[in-house]
Amino acid sequence: MFDAGSDARVPAYAPVFAALGKTVFGTHDTPNTPLTPDQLAQAQSFAIYRPIAYAGIEDLLVYETDPAVQRQFLSRPPAAATTRSTAGTCPRARAMSRSGSWHGMC
Repeated sequence: MFDAGSDARVPAYAPVFAALGKTVFGTHDTPNTPLTPDQLAQAQSFAIYRPIAYAGIEDLLVYETDPAVQRQFLSRPPAAATTRSTAGTCPRARAMSRSGSWHGMC
């Protein structure tokens, strides 16, 4: 997973990773302004390219996630409790939990 920094910058990285021999998948929110012809051409380097039809990932989660699943998520303990339990099972989180500088997935 790679954060391009903004929706409009996502297509620019497709040719870069494709040139490195990587299979590249791209997705982003619906940008505030339409992509330029150059950005659309760069997006052709994605093996799979799926812009989402929402202005933000938050909207996608709210509108496309079953309300029962949302209620189950909201009934879980706060994130701080989850982070502590993850640190015990994730080597990177465990190593960095002492400094508090690591945020990411295992």
